[in-house]
Amino acid sequence: MTWDILRQYFWGDAEEIAHKYFNEWAGRLAFKPEYNTEKKVRDALALPEDADPADKARNEHIKTGLWDLLGNVCLIKCVATHDIRPTCDRR
Repeated sequence: MTWDILRQYFWGDAEEIAHKYFNEWAGRLAFKPEYNTEKKVRDALALPEDADPADKARNEHIKTGLWDLLGNVCLIKCVATHDIRPTCDRR
């Protein structure tokens, strides 16, 4: 994923979101292993029922955006390695 895509979802919070939920590699962003499924994201953003409504709204926005991004991962068959993966590294 690119920074531009992340900014479309999270605007001014994109950098904060990137540092917490993504690893950067070769100019691209990839989910950190601890956030690479919907369940992991949901569990990480869970708040108690009596949490502040503003915190709940923010976490819901983050969760929805991350879930959208997880659902939009495109796998590519790399001609160099013949692996099927999110990106192709031609080393």
